Amino acid sequence: MKNLVLREVLKDQQVVEHPLDQIFQITAKQGAIYSVIDTNTEINPDDLLLVRIGDQLEVRVADKAVANIDDFYGTGNDTLYSVNGALQPPADLSVSGNQTPNSLESIVWWQYVPINSETDLTQNSSENITNVVAVTTEAAQDDEITVSEHANLTVAATAGQFQSDASISIYDRFGTLIGMGTIDPATSQSELSITKDYQGPILVVLEDNNGEAGDYIDETTDDLTSLDTSLRAMALADGDDLFVSVTPLTELAAREANLIGHNVTSSNLEMNDKIGKLFGVEDILAPVTTVLDQHFAADDGVSVSEHYGLVLASLSGADHTTGHISTTLNHLESAITSNGDVLALTQGAVILLKEGIGAFEAGTNAHLADINMSLIQPPIVDVPADGVDAQARNSGVSVVVSGVDVGDSVTVNWGDKSVTKVLCTTDVQPDGMAHIEINSAIISTAGIGYLSVNYQINDGTPSPSVILEVDTIYDAVSLDEDAYNSVSTCPLNPTEFANDTKTSTPDTTAISQTDMNLAQEIVSDLWEQETMGEFYEHLIPDTLVSDTQMLNLNTGTSAEFSDESRDIATNTFDLLHLTAAPESLAMPI
Repeated sequence: MKNLVLREVLKDQQVVEHPLDQIFQITAKQGAIYSVIDTNTEINPDDLLLVRIGDQLEVRVADKAVANIDDFYGTGNDTLYSVNGALQPPADLSVSGNQTPNSLESIVWWQYVPINSETDLTQNSSENITNVVAVTTEAAQDDEITVSEHANLTVAATAGQFQSDASISIYDRFGTLIGMGTIDPATSQSELSITKDYQGPILVVLEDNNGEAGDYIDETTDDLTSLDTSLRAMALADGDDLFVSVTPLTELAAREANLIGHNVTSSNLEMNDKIGKLFGVEDILAPVTTVLDQHFAADDGVSVSEHYGLVLASLSGADHTTGHISTTLNHLESAITSNGDVLALTQGAVILLKEGIGAFEAGTNAHLADINMSLIQPPIVDVPADGVDAQARNSGVSVVVSGVDVGDSVTVNWGDKSVTKVLCTTDVQPDGMAHIEINSAIISTAGIGYLSVNYQINDGTPSPSVILEVDTIYDAVSLDEDAYNSVSTCPLNPTEFANDTKTSTPDTTAISQTDMNLAQEIVSDLWEQETMGEFYEHLIPDTLVSDTQMLNLNTGTSAEFSDESRDIATNTFDLLHLTAAPESLAMPI
C-alpha cells in the first residue's frame, strides 16, 4: 500500500514532509522544491499527473488530487516541482513555476504508459499495467525518460455559439485523464496537445464550470443559455493533429454507445457514423458553421458544415419545446432504437424534431436560415405520437418523403408491405418533398404492433426508419363465435387498388385470378390469427365489385360475409360462395 507524502525542500535545505492522507493544501514558498514520494519505496508514484489551474499546481495520483500547491506560479516565486524527488532534477523531470503554459488550465506533466495496441492490455488488466509502469518508474530513477512528441488537438464546443470558458478533459481508452484545457470564448475552441505515443480511442468531455451562468448563444431564442450539463465526443487519436467538435449529436453517440465511465473502445466509435446517418450529418466530429456564424451563407449553397449547423439549429428549436438541452437529449436518447445495423427514431421523436423546426422558424433568428422538414431523415408520417388507430387506418395515412424530383420512383416500406409511386409534376413540392398515400388495405395487411416505416428513392440507400405503433385490434367488429358475420357499409371507391408492391388504377370490370389469390391469402392468414373481425372491419371499405353484379354506388350498399363458404381442408374462402347483398358482390383485396 502506498504511503504518500508531499516533500518540501526549503531554500535553506530544510526538508518538511506533509502526509497525504487526504487532499493537502499548501502555499508555495520562495525557492522551494516540491515532490510527492511513496515513503515505502522512496520513489515517485507511477501514475503521476501535474495540472496547472490558474496559479495553482495540482498533484494527482491515479487520477485523484492529493495535493494543491497554491501560488506555485506566483510572480518571482522561483519554485520547482521535482518529478523524481531529486534536488537537481533534469529539465524533462521537473516543472518550473516560471513556465508559462498555453492556457490557464492544462496538464504540465504526465507520466504516460505506452501501449502499442488494444490487445496489449485489457481494461481490467491491472497486473499488466503495473508491470509496464514499473519499467517506466525504473527509467525515471535512472533519469532516462525522454519527453514524447505531441500532436495538436483542437476541440470545438458547439451547442450554439459558446461564450464561456467551459472545461475540457481528454481520456484514453482506459478512462485515464491525458489532457485538460478550457474553451476560449473568443473562438469557442480549446487548443490542447496529446502525446503521439498514444494512438487509440479518446473521450472528450466538455463540462459547464460556471453553474447557472450563460455558456452559449441559443440559435432559436438568441439568449445566452447555461449548458448546465456535460457533452461528450468519441474520437480516434492516430498520432496526427486532430479536430473534434463536441455537440449534442456527439453526446447522443456517446449515450447510445453505453460507455462505462470514461472508458471508450474502437467499437464504440462506430456509433458516430450511425448517429450521423440518423440525423443526416456526414461527420459529427467535423467543424460546424452555426446559423449565428458570420460566415454562414446558405444562399450560395449549403456546405457540409452549414448543414450541420442547420441540424443543430433544429435541435435548438427542440430545446425551446422541451425546456432545456438536457431534456431534449433525454427524449432523443430514449427514442433512438436499433433497426438491424442502423438506427431508427420513434414517432414521438420525429414529432419533436418537427416541433423544433417550427420553433426555430417562429423564433428571433428565423431570418438567418431557411430550415424545413427535409432536415428530418426518417419519413414523416402524418399520425400522432401514439401511432395508427382504426380511424387513421380507415382514412389512410400520408407519408412525407424528402429529397425527391419529378420522375423519381419512391418506394415506401410499411412493415413488410410496400407502395411504389412514380412522382409526377403535381406530386413534388418546391422544397423537394412529396406525400405518398398508404391506404387502409396496406395498413391492415401489414398487421399490428411496432412497425418500421422508411422509404427509398430509385435505387438509392433506404432512409432511416421511423418506428410506428399500429394498434387497431381493439376497434375490430366483434363476431359471434358460431356465425362470424359482419355487416359494414362499403363506400365503393374503385379508383385505387393496393397489393404488396404497388399502387395503381385497375380495370374494375373484372377480378383477376391474382387478386383472388391475394384475397384468399389474406383471409387464410387472418383466420389463423383469429382476427376475422379485423379482416372485415379493415378490408370492406377497400373493395372492388365483381363483374357478375352491377356497380351500385348507393351509399347504403352493404355486404354480408359468412363462414359457410370457408373450406376447412384448405383454410381458404371461395369468393363466389361469400353471401352478399343482392345488388353487389364485394370482394376484399
